[in-house]
Amino acid sequence: MSLYLNYSVSPRILDGHSKEEANKIVDGYKQTTIEWTESEIKALLIKKSIAPAIFKTGKRILKDVMGYQFIMLDFDSPTAMPAKSMIDLLKAKYPDIAFAVFSSSRHQLEYTDKNTGEKLCHDKYRVLFPLGTSLNKQEVDNIGTYFFSQYPKLDGSCFMLARYFYRGTDQVWYFNPGTNYLNIDEIIAETIVRKKSKNIKDYIKLDTVITTADGEELVIGDINKKTTVFCPFHRDENASAFVDFTLNGSRMLFCSSCQSKNLGTNQNGTYYLEHPKASPQNTFLFHCKATARAAFVDSHGKINNINAGNDWRNFCANHNVDEESYNTLLRADFTYDPTKPYGFTEDFEWFNLFKPSEYIQNYPNKIPVDLAKLRKIAPIIYAVIENVCGTKEKIKYILNWFAYLLQTNRRIGTALLIQSKEQGVGKDLLFSKVWTPIFGELNTKDMDGSAIGERFTGHYARARLIRFNECFANRDYNKNMTRLQWLKNRITGIKHEIEAKGQEKVEIPHYCAYILHSNDNASFSIEQEDRRFVVITNDKARPIKKFPWYVTQDKLEEDIAKELPAFAEYIQSIEVNPELANNAITTAAKQRIQEVSKDETLCFAEALRDRDADYFDIEDVINKAQLDDTIIRKDIIETIRALIEQRQAIPVSYMDLFIKTKIQGLALEYIKKILAGNGVVKRVGTKDIRVFLNGKSYRAYKYVQVTDNEADYDHEETETQVNDN
Repeated sequence: MSLYLNYSVSPRILDGHSKEEANKIVDGYKQTTIEWTESEIKALLIKKSIAPAIFKTGKRILKDVMGYQFIMLDFDSPTAMPAKSMIDLLKAKYPDIAFAVFSSSRHQLEYTDKNTGEKLCHDKYRVLFPLGTSLNKQEVDNIGTYFFSQYPKLDGSCFMLARYFYRGTDQVWYFNPGTNYLNIDEIIAETIVRKKSKNIKDYIKLDTVITTADGEELVIGDINKKTTVFCPFHRDENASAFVDFTLNGSRMLFCSSCQSKNLGTNQNGTYYLEHPKASPQNTFLFHCKATARAAFVDSHGKINNINAGNDWRNFCANHNVDEESYNTLLRADFTYDPTKPYGFTEDFEWFNLFKPSEYIQNYPNKIPVDLAKLRKIAPIIYAVIENVCGTKEKIKYILNWFAYLLQTNRRIGTALLIQSKEQGVGKDLLFSKVWTPIFGELNTKDMDGSAIGERFTGHYARARLIRFNECFANRDYNKNMTRLQWLKNRITGIKHEIEAKGQEKVEIPHYCAYILHSNDNASFSIEQEDRRFVVITNDKARPIKKFPWYVTQDKLEEDIAKELPAFAEYIQSIEVNPELANNAITTAAKQRIQEVSKDETLCFAEALRDRDADYFDIEDVINKAQLDDTIIRKDIIETIRALIEQRQAIPVSYMDLFIKTKIQGLALEYIKKILAGNGVVKRVGTKDIRVFLNGKSYRAYKYVQVTDNEADYDHEETETQVNDN
């Protein structure tokens, strides 16, 4: 018996076309048949770009697909089985089945590894099975399920119905003439049994053909109002079902008979629309209500928003999607919830963006924190953590903090503020090479401190862990206190608003944890009663490059990558103390920030309150100051002393001099804010304070109490009173 290969080809694709150019040609496809002989097949696969589908109008688009004529398995992954091993496997498995193996156009093409920078190459090849019959869409889906279960490293787009395959090469070549075609019925039967054994749920599709109670045959996608129908899932003689719409605008079918038998998507008689998901590729396509645009989530979990018009048309051409499906897409919104599975919720109202990394696992057997054990299984990672933290108490706190996030998937009520005097002690290294891969790149954000408090917050939509680098602006008290307040609100908030540019605000659950890096104590304050911020620093930290085990940065990162699986397992296996994770421990570094915000400013205010002129070292300050030569320093000294002792005031013109002399290491405006909190002000309400001395009026900072007699100073300004000296 002679065997044949049926395929479709477009004469518009020329020999000189690149893969990308050929992919853009979607018309002119014609069904063709050639005999299954090695010379014919080899010439075809090396010279022509072919498609497995039959296209009704010759246009390579999804809605034109009428049947599927051959199976092509595409192996592109560097971790896939080498071509020679695959050939040996297929020869043993299918000795009498016709198939051919050949290399793709990019076989052994050299590329640079993104992580290591190493030059690599690997086998890229395809396996072609001719078919003795044409397959419909459901059969292709079942065949795809079977082969993906057999070969998990298959290219995810293998079984896209409107896909084409660019011409290959004969660097790899094996032809098995065979005497039979692949047994499709056997594979489909096995797949259906496997699906049932895994309790695969039933769904409806937009192209599901259904009969209305009036006897009219329609596809579900054409039903636009509640309609009584015959249930397509069983022999229904009484039209016991109806098609309607869910709250999010998606079609659904309810059958009372199925309800009584616990059938349906959720075993309650209701069949939801199968979301546009190509299972092998793990991709999703739906209409996002918040953005009013189509949203495509690729196999890596990345989101692509698609505008109507040209963007949509280009997307459809490149992904084999029917252009006319735009208005019938499932309508849903994004959410981010680490406590729920990735993908659509059961009611299809939400698409959960949280996608755990490969390192996140459930380790039921918990062990106590053992730093000696950690040092043994991950010596480099431990050394970096120790260098950043210093004491064992802080190391244990850090480990418990991250373990809480990874093991409970809950919100956390504290943030880490990590500081260091030296550069390169390992703060950045821990975030980028340890925490980011463990939590997953999609779930972490590395941002500059200037982003704190900004209006547009789309980047927070899918963040479990955010690092703000240099989170406080140098010596800008007002800006930093605004950022600090924003962070406080975020840390304690149950939900947060997300506003991306050009989109409406949406509110989603808040699961972000924050790591802050800043080395500037002088630009912000932490309240004495604070319970949110954990300040970590090691005064003895040294640059990583000075450790004896350091060779090169590349070698360091390579060693960390090797230790990462064991470290990830350890931190997800240790016992967690939730109360400790959600309460800020008191550290010396935090106390320093709190004390530097309090001590000298309080002394300054108390000295002015007590009229203690000697505290201010007036003579030294004025004599050292760069003043106009015409100013008589002796008179200035006497005037300031008298104002302090009689009026509890210091002239505005000289206040900065005294602050800079008496209070070190803090931003000037920040000090004035703290002084104001302790009663030293230059304004009451909206008017400047002016104090009188010997018939003259002075704009001044004054110690003010609520009980002060306002007759002692005047708020009004007149030309005769003004004397800035």
